[in-house]
Amino acid sequence: MASSGSHGSSAQNGSMDISFVLDTNAFVAMEPTSTTAEPSLVYGADLARFASQQGHKLYLAPATLDDINNDPDPRRKKTNLGLAKKYTLLADVAPPSDLLAALGQVPSPAGQSINDEIDLRILAQVWSNAVHYLVTNDIRLRKRAVRVGLGDRVLSLAEAAALLASRVKLELVPPPAVRKIKRYELDATDPLFGSLRLDYPEFDAWFSDPGKSQRPAWVIDQPQGGYAGLMILKETSDNEFVSSGKVLKVSTFKVVPDARGRSYGELLLKTLFLEAKSGGWDGIFVTVFAEKQTRLVNLFTDFGFEELPAKTTRGELVLAKSLRPDKRYLQPLDYHVSFGPPAIAPDSSVFVIPIVPAWHDILFPDWNAAGRLPIDESHRSYGNALRKAYVCQSGSRRLARGSTVVFYRSKDERAVTVVGVVEDTKVCPDPNEIFAFVSRRTVYSLNDLTGMAARGTRPLLAILFRQDRLIDPAWSFKTLQEHGVIRAAPQSIAKVGHGGTTWIHSQLAA
Repeated sequence: MASSGSHGSSAQNGSMDISFVLDTNAFVAMEPTSTTAEPSLVYGADLARFASQQGHKLYLAPATLDDINNDPDPRRKKTNLGLAKKYTLLADVAPPSDLLAALGQVPSPAGQSINDEIDLRILAQVWSNAVHYLVTNDIRLRKRAVRVGLGDRVLSLAEAAALLASRVKLELVPPPAVRKIKRYELDATDPLFGSLRLDYPEFDAWFSDPGKSQRPAWVIDQPQGGYAGLMILKETSDNEFVSSGKVLKVSTFKVVPDARGRSYGELLLKTLFLEAKSGGWDGIFVTVFAEKQTRLVNLFTDFGFEELPAKTTRGELVLAKSLRPDKRYLQPLDYHVSFGPPAIAPDSSVFVIPIVPAWHDILFPDWNAAGRLPIDESHRSYGNALRKAYVCQSGSRRLARGSTVVFYRSKDERAVTVVGVVEDTKVCPDPNEIFAFVSRRTVYSLNDLTGMAARGTRPLLAILFRQDRLIDPAWSFKTLQEHGVIRAAPQSIAKVGHGGTTWIHSQLAA
């Protein structure tokens, strides 16, 4: 078996390769040895096919071979070790001290299980940048990755397959429509409801209750029929968990496993926040089963929902979010996460970022969809998502966590169309490091970033940001000039002066 610890070389088809290390459970799903179909088999097949077609790299770590060697079934172990020879083996990486420190562990902790050791050695491959992504369906390993800031670089099989599907051809594919209907219009036989019936025995009685039939529901349709996602809301001003003001309850929030990796959860959250803003709601809450719905808990908490002390009679967590800023002082990013989107801290600095129409159309397809383009199915998660990334070669180094960024669409519109809030930035000449940093959030492929780095004289600047709102009608070039936001059409990232910043904050607060 060949051994390699590098990534980012040219693929045979002329594009740059993306590298993945497979955890044991991902490897087993891609190479099933029993007659029982693995639940993730279809995603593993897609990942293998796209990787082969596009020239990407699938690796195994020595820790995975050790895990296979621990299998008590000798026949299955022998078969899996034989199948593992199809993959290139990375050099072993011992968990470095800074990774262990980030996890709150010390080297070789007393009583550490063999599974812990294997997990840490596999996670170390991503920490040390031996590969771009770790592919695993292990929730515990994913939680560890999130704790050390590697959450965006750990993918499930479904997410890894969706990532490569999005790289087949860079073209304008707007996000899917989120269709608003009444609850009684839903098809109760759709497969999406299967797990809901298991979790809630009273589901059918609730679903058929005429008193609840008029509640609003939003669905994302599968192209082949059926639902890819569903959200049902309940309007309330009197509930046992959140006592003040008008409160929305998210009574159902579900994305089917087949649609994971497309940021449909964030697409539904966009709809939720828009509905809450337009309706003048004071807060939102949702109840979830913490153990079964880890992904959902992580999604909601990442967008400002906080766990309340109380639990439901079924033992569900109650997660709530206020939409009314209080008198606490929060840093600009924390302010946005806590009370938005949309929510821009009134003391944040403002920067203008020029973006050409081609990249704008792909990064912000919902703006284009507003009366400009047809809505259709999308595999491009960054178009659906609220968390995005932008890469350029600007010399600006003044962007900071929490800065407000306004995107100026050049050439055709010549106007500010979108507002965002910066999460993080990275300046680096290595396109591999930038690609790992921006992960699934960007419109750029590794090949695009490599070409950009080769053509320019400056290192790449990557900006992770959250979309706050669309500006409709857009702020025209003339308007921006009149209010001191810009003097001329911006050619690079520019900090807005005091007068222009004051005007922008007044517009966003209105």
